[in-house]
Amino acid sequence: MMKAEECWADSDDEPATKRLRCTDPDLKIVLEYSTREESVWVEMKKEYHMYSHVLAGLSNFIDTSLSVDMKEKKRKEIVFKDVTPEIFEMALKYQQDLGAVRFMEAKDAAKLIKFYDKYEFTGGIKLCDDVLSDYFQNNIQNLDLQKPPEDLDLLVRAAALAYRFDLTNSKDAGIQYLKTRMHFTISPFGLSMFSEDHIKRLQPMFVEGVFRQVHCALDALSAKEVAPLSFPKYFISLASDVTCGQTCRFVELSGTGTYADGTYSLTFDGNFKRQRKDDWDGEPCDFFIERGIITGENWGIVAWNRDEPAKVIWKCPHTATLELPPEGPWFPVSEEVDETMEPKLLHLGGRAGKGSSAP
Repeated sequence: MMKAEECWADSDDEPATKRLRCTDPDLKIVLEYSTREESVWVEMKKEYHMYSHVLAGLSNFIDTSLSVDMKEKKRKEIVFKDVTPEIFEMALKYQQDLGAVRFMEAKDAAKLIKFYDKYEFTGGIKLCDDVLSDYFQNNIQNLDLQKPPEDLDLLVRAAALAYRFDLTNSKDAGIQYLKTRMHFTISPFGLSMFSEDHIKRLQPMFVEGVFRQVHCALDALSAKEVAPLSFPKYFISLASDVTCGQTCRFVELSGTGTYADGTYSLTFDGNFKRQRKDDWDGEPCDFFIERGIITGENWGIVAWNRDEPAKVIWKCPHTATLELPPEGPWFPVSEEVDETMEPKLLHLGGRAGKGSSAP
């Protein structure tokens, strides 16, 4: 780089301050970090000489440090602790190279968001938010509940970071993706696919009730139950119990004398659906045995004509904690139900009943 004096001589007496290439860097950035060498942690330091006005335009932290009467302003030196050269150089690259921004990936955003947030790189924070939001939206659009995600570790880490740093767009998208997966209780692609390490990352979200109304087993947990260090291990046990409950893939309903009788198969959300469309009250409809949005906490038998709201026909009280619908007793809810009808439920395990319409 040319010295300022040299540039002055070649510029027809134009002040060097008017030409960036004619000025010397006026700010020293010092990185202090640790690296592991042969099983020993070694304290490291690296210096960069940069232009103060360029970095001040990127970072509110640097701008403030150089604007008020602080030691950084007097010494023209700013120290970034626990920041490696890899992170620092990558962070600046995505702020100064517009071409590089197009190739930024979710894994890069996950690496940089902590640095951008701590040192108030507002443009970098927004960039990470946009990249992670696109990442989650793409995973939501291409969600296949019959297949595991390609990189669950990154998905969980990115969702936890988006929540921790309150990223406007990606936070909600990450929560939506995780809720969909956790609602899916058939192993190994839903609730049971998360590891203890995953739950440790997500634990603050559990504490704040983010995953309420995802699954009744999670709804039953209090804030005190999800706060301890032992919660991740407990969650894995709980998910295993829920998944084991879903080994029953078919149930047989009888005793109603209506089209509701027949074989129901397990759906992705842990409920059961009749395998064919039949009539209820003269209208074609689907039949479900479910516990959730329509019936509330308890198990119920539901008829749904797509042109009208779903109708609960029978319910079984005090069954909110059961992973499988009970054999009975079932109590009528609809006025159209004859009191002589006595619904009975049989768990068929993993195979459909003889003569059923289940595939």
